[in-house]
Amino acid sequence: MVPTMCALHEGHLSLARTALERVDRVIVTLFVNPKQFNSQADLAAYPRTEDEDAAKLGLLGIHLLYLPDGTEMYPEGFATTITVNGLSEGLCGAFRSGHFEGIFPNRVSRTAG
Repeated sequence: MVPTMCALHEGHLSLARTALERVDRVIVTLFVNPKQFNSQADLAAYPRTEDEDAAKLGLLGIHLLYLPDGTEMYPEGFATTITVNGLSEGLCGAFRSGHFEGIFPNRVSRTAG
């Protein structure tokens, strides 16, 4: 699985290509995660490029594109966060308090088969 927040660039596509070389099936997620934004203005301004991103991923041969919405990722009653001390204090964590709490998966979907 290659998790992204839309606005795919070469770094994302490189991860997807590498995944395709190493495993039988590759899923890419596109979810603009509100938990990773400290400012509602920043969240509102973040590019939503699902159609363009889907086209790029289709050209690569990605097997499944998953586009959850906010209610699917954060259902009513959601109350789980994970904090990783040390690791989360570098990079974006130094400037965006709570940024990494929104990165870790909060819900696991399972399908039969």
